[in-house]
Amino acid sequence: MNKIQKITTILLSLLIVVSYFFGFIFSENSIGSGGYNGDLTWMWDNFEIFKNENLLQAIKSDDFFGIRTALLYILNIYLNPFINEIDEYRFSITIFSLLAPYILYLCIKEKYKDINYEIILLLSCIILLSPFYRTSSFWGMEIQYGIIASLLSILFFLKIDNKDNTSYKNIFLSIFFSSVTVYFDVKLIIIPLFIYLTILFSRLDNKMKLFSSISYMLLAIPFFLLIFHWKGLVPVATQQANPLQASHLMNSKFHMVNILFATNMIGFYLFPFLILKKNFIKSIKIKINIFNLILLILLISYLIYFLISDLYDYVDLLPKESGGYKDHFGLGYSDKLGSILFDNRNLSLLFNSIIFLISVIIIIVFINSNYINFFLILFFLLLSAALFPLMQEYFDPYIYIISLLLAKNEYDFTYLKSNFIFLFFSLFLISSIIYYS
Repeated sequence: MNKIQKITTILLSLLIVVSYFFGFIFSENSIGSGGYNGDLTWMWDNFEIFKNENLLQAIKSDDFFGIRTALLYILNIYLNPFINEIDEYRFSITIFSLLAPYILYLCIKEKYKDINYEIILLLSCIILLSPFYRTSSFWGMEIQYGIIASLLSILFFLKIDNKDNTSYKNIFLSIFFSSVTVYFDVKLIIIPLFIYLTILFSRLDNKMKLFSSISYMLLAIPFFLLIFHWKGLVPVATQQANPLQASHLMNSKFHMVNILFATNMIGFYLFPFLILKKNFIKSIKIKINIFNLILLILLISYLIYFLISDLYDYVDLLPKESGGYKDHFGLGYSDKLGSILFDNRNLSLLFNSIIFLISVIIIIVFINSNYINFFLILFFLLLSAALFPLMQEYFDPYIYIISLLLAKNEYDFTYLKSNFIFLFFSLFLISSIIYYS
């Protein structure tokens, strides 16, 4: 990089940070669930429960609502001095959320030893362009806690990969923060699963593997006690409010319609990483092998099943009570874009099907016949069938972080490619702000 390119890259990073603070000042709501009447309403009610009752009573309260454990409420009640006034609380979480790009910077620096720090700075600030991370931060919502904990766990995990830093301290810290991640967001169980399986099949000695297994077991005990009490993965009030979510254990429902739209969303977030790959032109060619052939057949078979079974009924004809999305939110960018571009139902279906086929190609090229990449993508596809409603925030910025730090691909972090990443996510943020304004 020449001097002008370095200065330009730093200025783009500063522009992201400035836009972040302007977003708070102007009460940006780029995902629809922000605002004083959004998710913050029931979160504030939860804070009142934890302020007025002892810890055990608050956790067991029938009024405790949400899709996460009480950990974030406990931390705020005991550690956040700004918890009593709603705008002070919002600002404190906006500042706290800046930890994510800082820790992401450390992670990228740990994983990629030969990148200019200006590029690392820009890549780490990209997370502040995520509509979901920004809105959650500005309105004191929830996703940033799990993201920060997962980044901390990945940071120590990357240190383990460095033979000079393979120590019980780094292993435990990686295990601890990856376990905490699940308490902040059960969907992020992919992080401890990935780390534990990597440790288990690594060349570490058996004592370290046994230590890891015991540590994970002990740290999981409180969550198992919560599951026993709730008879599910989330509080009872949440289960009653959303019986279609597969979090009840004994009465779980799965939504096959979600897989098409999840594939479209995953393809959307993986696209920039195809640009980042080394030898980009060669990498976009799909290798003809058994792995790719089976994967392609499975995904195409799903599309045929989707069309024959007319699962699109769940999108625009069936109401929420029947497991559908009519007059409801969710399904991500391709469904919304199809609705904007086409009034005709069949044209919208065709549009989403074409996006699906493009996304399938992107996913196969990204996986690149690598079993670790396959495991990471498969997790999100399977997870999508268990969620209702399926929303884009379940993939953003998680796919960005995992693709950058855990996937087994070789990237080429040039000035032009990094600028493309900036432009891609900037345009997505702008379009999200316009859509929800």
